[in-house]
Amino acid sequence: MDNNLVDAAATKGDYMMNALKDVQNRFPEIVKEVRGKGLMIGIEFHKVPVNLQSSLGAYFSDSVADLMVNKHYIEINHTINNPAVFRFLPPLVVTKEEMDYALEAFEASVQEVRGKF
Repeated sequence: MDNNLVDAAATKGDYMMNALKDVQNRFPEIVKEVRGKGLMIGIEFHKVPVNLQSSLGAYFSDSVADLMVNKHYIEINHTINNPAVFRFLPPLVVTKEEMDYALEAFEASVQEVRGKF
């Protein structure tokens, strides 16, 4: 059975990476870097200024991940070795509608965090 999963992962990953990089370009003070391959995508965030850390956490990843999980019900995983980075790891069978929901939730979460300073 050949479902072209490798090609599908590459195509879907490109779609997500382009959308995430668009958010990075609009909010460069929050999103430091978007990187990955296929559907394994990492997003690195900037450190929060010291005067805002009591309300936003040490890195913007904390606040964005909190909103993604608690407001949009999207599971976000921090990387083990860097709290400034979290990962999007959707399954290979993710649909465009599901990707769009996650991307809209990510953008809304970043926008909401930006509105706090």
